Amino acid sequence: MLRNFDLPHFPAISEHLSKIRFPPLYVVVIDAEEGSRAICERIASGLRFNISSAKDIVAARALLKSQTVNILLVDPYSRADHGYLFIDEVKQLHPEIVIIAIAPTESKMTTLDAMRVGVVDYLVKPIDPHRLTTVLERTRQQFRTAARTRLLREQRHSRREFGSLVGTSRHLEYIRRFISSVATSNHPILIQGETGSGKDLVARSIHINSNRASESFTRLDCNSPSTILQGSELFGHEKGAFRGADVAERGLLAAAEGGTVLLDEITDLSLELQFSLLIALQQKKVTPIGSKQSRPISVRVIATTSRDLGPMVRKGWFRKDLFTFLAISNLHIMPLRERPEDIQETMRHILDRISLRTAISYTVSEEFLAAITRYSWPGNVRELENTLENACSRCSNGSLSLQNLPLQFQEFGNRSHYLPQSSLERQDFYRETADLTMIEVERRMILSALKDAQGDKTQAARRLGIGKTTLYRKIKEYGFETEPANESRP
Repeated sequence: MLRNFDLPHFPAISEHLSKIRFPPLYVVVIDAEEGSRAICERIASGLRFNISSAKDIVAARALLKSQTVNILLVDPYSRADHGYLFIDEVKQLHPEIVIIAIAPTESKMTTLDAMRVGVVDYLVKPIDPHRLTTVLERTRQQFRTAARTRLLREQRHSRREFGSLVGTSRHLEYIRRFISSVATSNHPILIQGETGSGKDLVARSIHINSNRASESFTRLDCNSPSTILQGSELFGHEKGAFRGADVAERGLLAAAEGGTVLLDEITDLSLELQFSLLIALQQKKVTPIGSKQSRPISVRVIATTSRDLGPMVRKGWFRKDLFTFLAISNLHIMPLRERPEDIQETMRHILDRISLRTAISYTVSEEFLAAITRYSWPGNVRELENTLENACSRCSNGSLSLQNLPLQFQEFGNRSHYLPQSSLERQDFYRETADLTMIEVERRMILSALKDAQGDKTQAARRLGIGKTTLYRKIKEYGFETEPANESRP
């Protein structure tokens, strides 16, 4: 029987979609005729678009570099074939921009011609205000439909993946309240936590519950070995700015206009780029590599790291001013071992998700549950999910047993006589083994069991829930020196 996990702190998808406030779209009209530009400006302004105009392609290129552009109106026949070349250039550099053709009367442009040129629609001079209104309104509706579709997809993705934050612990309740409290603001957020603890999922949930939900959610891994490449990804570059820069690029902070940017593992940025990022976020504008012109940006930044920033700031490895700027809202996600009460519910939620995909309803044995619950999960929820995926792939009938888990779980799954039983004792055990590999945990458990059994291997094996042969093999493998005295007969 599958269980449904509800998140009452978040609105229903349909309710959230109905409350989206779409930002105004930016229109640029390129036409040598002042009268045509004036009509476009008047109609677009009346329809609440942000409108700019240029009389030629040179001026248009400057506008594209200095501001956001959603819709471009341009004459493909201007100056012989220069208009066609410009349209191809825009489609290559800014594929997100919708292009509408403004054709002279004598061109006799048809819908087929527009498709060949690569524009979504066309107008014929002299421009009919009603036709222009229809085209602009239809284009705006297409933008909104695409935004709703993207949001719906992200909502569903987030709700599927939010199983990583399922649980009843006070810490998870705090995380949900944190998401609700910061979602509607625009200031930066810093999320710290171990690998696999759910930092990306929290960031995505903040985005889809924000007023930027209709815009993009973009993720950047800050682990590029090259400072130039990191800077190019963040701020963009001009053509020829460095070797390999064959075309100009806008950069992530400019391309994600109006949306949310997730900077994953921000501690991997060089000190030089940390300073440049701080200036860009404070001034709300970026300067592409190789350019002297800045362009305004409007993005929300969420930074994540699996490292402890405190010592890094003190040692000068991370800029204190950037840390202070990002940590206006600071969240630390506790590792799974520090909230053991969430392990079983998270496991059940992940199994439910796997069930939806495989059409198999999974049950677990007591030994399986004990092994899952008592492991310290150094890889957190990500490791738990990978382990369960692997176990389910080994199980054909839906009944998960200890034999479906990796060997180290099988050998230490039934250790009720050895592992601490109370909640407080288990938490102490998880803290002590937090940074250890599974092999080191195994070694310490064997050593402790042998010590408690005063060298009696049969008794130690019974405490550990493994066979005596397995224990002998492990003793030899780890090179333990044990006394054979007091060893009982099998």
